[in-house]
Amino acid sequence: MKPGAIEERAGALRREFDASFGASVAGDRPRVEDFLMLGVGGDPYALALIEIAGLHRDWRVVPMTSEAPELVGVAGNRGTLVPVYDLGALLGYPSDPVARWIVTVRSPRLAFAFARFDGHLRASTQAVSTRQGGSIPMRGTLSVAGLPRPIIDLTAVADAISRGGRAKGPAREP
Repeated sequence: MKPGAIEERAGALRREFDASFGASVAGDRPRVEDFLMLGVGGDPYALALIEIAGLHRDWRVVPMTSEAPELVGVAGNRGTLVPVYDLGALLGYPSDPVARWIVTVRSPRLAFAFARFDGHLRASTQAVSTRQGGSIPMRGTLSVAGLPRPIIDLTAVADAISRGGRAKGPAREP
């Protein structure tokens, strides 16, 4: 063996090894995002999981009177009373008395009730169109099996509530 060949080869391996830590592992993999699939007023929608603090079924909601017809009532969550709003009513659908699913959001502490939970979906960010528009506050549209599913922007809906308004939903006939 040539003198110094081992040291030269060891140095090359050491540099290659060190460089491997700087290479992006995620660069080759597509980015993904998690969504909850749900139905509001018979229409399919999605919620970005990153906006949700919890998902609950058949939560005990204490009804209360309010000037806001979308307010269903309040529920206890980890020692705090949380206002629960009818998500469909906020989006312009008729109020749904069988809304048995509830999602809580992190900030502000609010909850939204809806009738149909269709499951969880982890999708590539390529399946999400960030095209804005339409009659509901949305983050974009998720393509599921070739069909569009608007992604409700819960932050925008919560902001509308805190401003004393409602989400810009379509006026729908009951």
